[in-house]
Amino acid sequence: MLHDLWNERAHGTDAPTALREAAYHGLGAKVLSSDQLLDYADRIAALGGAQGVSGLVADLRDFLEQSEPDEALDQTARCLAAEAAVLLGDAETINTLTSERSWSLPSRAGARLAVAAGHGRRIGGQTAEALHIYASVWEGREGPERHPAGLWSADLHMAQGRFRRAFLLADEVTASSPEDAHILRGDLARLLHLASRFNYDFERAERHLRDAEMRYRQAGTVVGAALIKTNFAELLAWTDPVSAIAVAREAVEANNDLGALHEAGKAFTALGQAQLTIGHFDDARTSLDHACHTLEKAGYRSGRARAELVRASLHVRLGQADQAMASLRWAVDELVAVEVYPTLLMTAEYLLSMLQRTDDTISAAAQQARNNIEPLDTLEALETRMNNHLRGLRT
Repeated sequence: MLHDLWNERAHGTDAPTALREAAYHGLGAKVLSSDQLLDYADRIAALGGAQGVSGLVADLRDFLEQSEPDEALDQTARCLAAEAAVLLGDAETINTLTSERSWSLPSRAGARLAVAAGHGRRIGGQTAEALHIYASVWEGREGPERHPAGLWSADLHMAQGRFRRAFLLADEVTASSPEDAHILRGDLARLLHLASRFNYDFERAERHLRDAEMRYRQAGTVVGAALIKTNFAELLAWTDPVSAIAVAREAVEANNDLGALHEAGKAFTALGQAQLTIGHFDDARTSLDHACHTLEKAGYRSGRARAELVRASLHVRLGQADQAMASLRWAVDELVAVEVYPTLLMTAEYLLSMLQRTDDTISAAAQQARNNIEPLDTLEALETRMNNHLRGLRT
């Protein structure tokens, strides 16, 4: 009776609380399966992010402590806890919950736990292992659980500069997913935005981001709305740095409210880049300090390296050549170690040329990046776009 009552109240203004109560009483009445709990978690996460899901995880663990062992529910508990940690960018917690092959792909919770495991490796910089895990779910699982794995496989192809392959795989995922899967399709549009942005095609990037924004609005997801704010701040830092400042501050606030440290750190980086471009150097230094601290706390290595690259640009603008070289070398070492963002390695070489210095490690990394990139058009066109936009970091 209580389970049904709270289900009815889940359409009101305090839906996350009502959904948690409905799940709690459904557990007590033993009328909920693992898959049904996942459905509740998805609805709660869309409305309240990690904080809402953590309450459901606590209830489920209390239930398991007082009940007979249930492997399916135990895997569901780990799955939901790992997914909540993903929303927070907490790689350490994710990896603790997803020790080597501690999931079962035939089950829905197991497939989702595997995807969460991939996220933990991705955030922590174990890019090759993350791609292997995502691919195992995409290729070895039927049903909707394979779609996020395909999405994130495409995301890592994008992050490693295989832009054409990322677009092709995103098209495959789109073709196999329902039209009303608004969050998934929003994520796919946001992925295409990122691929276009790292390809320095900012007009195409904005079109995809507008599409993602529409999809997330249709889904009513606060997490998606916060992600969009971060991405708009990052895009505007290149195309309209004055406008980027207000948007980046909104993104920091929105992601801090959700506890998403990695996204808040990225928003701080965008804020610092925008302030640098318009010549507000003291503000840029403060924002980049916040970015680096936040991203270190989140354990987000590639994001931290990106922030250091912007910091190198600040040192260049201030004529601090030695500090700029130190930042460039550190950022390049990290990007090479985590095997992502080849266009950023090319950016590092561009900044090196601005300093009129040489560095064999940076130049070799940039050349290897050129060899690895699969641009959407040609490498020459990509480098032309890069050089045009990078001028904003030096003047």
